[in-house]
Amino acid sequence: MAFVSIVFGSVFGLLSAITGFALFDLHVWQSLLLYSTTGVLFAALSITVLVLRSGLASKSPSLEEQATASA
Repeated sequence: MAFVSIVFGSVFGLLSAITGFALFDLHVWQSLLLYSTTGVLFAALSITVLVLRSGLASKSPSLEEQATASA
């Protein structure tokens, strides 16, 4: 879960740094700062979403519990 988030963060950071450098005429150091910032933020956001999603999935009743509750 964390590995996938780090990979997504790295790819998203790289794309945003290249876009900032090529399209918005940022300096190299600004692109590197943009790369690290967006990479960390996107990775943290991905980890948070995956943890919340797995937490909600574990709290939902299973099909067996639903069947025994309705019977």
